Amino acid sequence: MKKKLLSIFTFCALLLSLVACKKSLDVQELPNVSDTETLGFTAGSSNSLNSITLNTYGFLEFATTEDFEVFREMVSGSTHGAVQQYLSGLGFTSYGSTIYNSLNDTVTDAEVMDYAFNTDKILSIQDVIMKPISSNYFILAMTPMNLTSSSYSNLAAGTYDISTMNKFATSPSSPRTYELFAFMDRTPSGYEETQGNDPIMLQRRFLGIGWHTHHLGGYIEHSTGCWIQTAVQTYSIFWIETGTPPREIQIGRDCP
Repeated sequence: MKKKLLSIFTFCALLLSLVACKKSLDVQELPNVSDTETLGFTAGSSNSLNSITLNTYGFLEFATTEDFEVFREMVSGSTHGAVQQYLSGLGFTSYGSTIYNSLNDTVTDAEVMDYAFNTDKILSIQDVIMKPISSNYFILAMTPMNLTSSSYSNLAAGTYDISTMNKFATSPSSPRTYELFAFMDRTPSGYEETQGNDPIMLQRRFLGIGWHTHHLGGYIEHSTGCWIQTAVQTYSIFWIETGTPPREIQIGRDCP
């Protein structure tokens, strides 16, 4: 009888401690990638998720674009079951967990964003809170200083509010003359684009981060006499260039 009462007391004490911990949790910090190895993630142990947090409104916050890329690499190639188990253990409810039921299937690149979004299809990268709307032709963007329960409700509903957010076309009719994060710093609200074009025409990815190749060029390699064809790549999120420094890559080689 004493043993039974002791077990009940121990269980109650554990339950109370868990409740107390949950009440004090305002921002959840994700553990190192190495902590997820038993769930089947394939990312290298040198990567870290320490700069990714869970906002009290229930969406993930990525401190930098590089942090988002670490997350993307972790999720892509893992099983749906492993990813869902990991994220639910953090108290995060992803949009992906509501639509993918084949838990043994591998997460594809096209499905990664579904796990980055919460159920309202919202996330934050580098202090820009984003929500795609109108079949991904536009995004609403907000800074943390404008985030309230009211503005979040508008954002979740896809309703543009001129006083708290900006509205960007994901496939603009002309090249961008500004960088997204710097623009949001200067103009956190009141900017609206109304003309959206077919994103397929520009061949840029919306659901994810990708390198957009342009400005073809080349040079002669003096040691071999070969013509080296090059291109410049710029880092983009949601078809909007982020300002990450461009890089030159070799895309071809023609030798005599």
